[in-house]
Amino acid sequence: LLLAAATLGPRLGVGLVAVLLAAGFLGLPLFAAGGGPAYWGYPSAGYLLGLLPAAAIVGIGLQRLYARPTHWFKTPMAYLGLALLAVLAVQVCGALYLLGMLLAKRLDLAEVLRWVQVLGLRPLPYDWALACAALAAVRWLRLTLWVFLH
Repeated sequence: LLLAAATLGPRLGVGLVAVLLAAGFLGLPLFAAGGGPAYWGYPSAGYLLGLLPAAAIVGIGLQRLYARPTHWFKTPMAYLGLALLAVLAVQVCGALYLLGMLLAKRLDLAEVLRWVQVLGLRPLPYDWALACAALAAVRWLRLTLWVFLH
């Protein structure tokens, strides 16, 4: 989804993520365990919601990066920074959702800490690597899809 947001830009990218999340929460089997309104009770729902700010960060960041000329070294560093910010946005939203589940007494502290480890900390390096790979592919995709995007 970050690749789509980076390729389509901030408005269309966030819109696409919002439509896909809405469709999944309404019942289409788009998530790992299916979909539907019951998915709001899953600990991973917050991480899914974190894709919205992540898409906005990537879309706006790349739009600003493309708007001004930069030194050749700064562009890869900007991609790495945007990927890190996007992954952190997903992690923060997921952790806040788990905190809400703890405060609502739907999970106890041990379960919340386990879910933070399983859904947040353990996959963090892989998420960042995949986000970096997606952003690295964006320039090629934007050039290829230029006819359709403009």
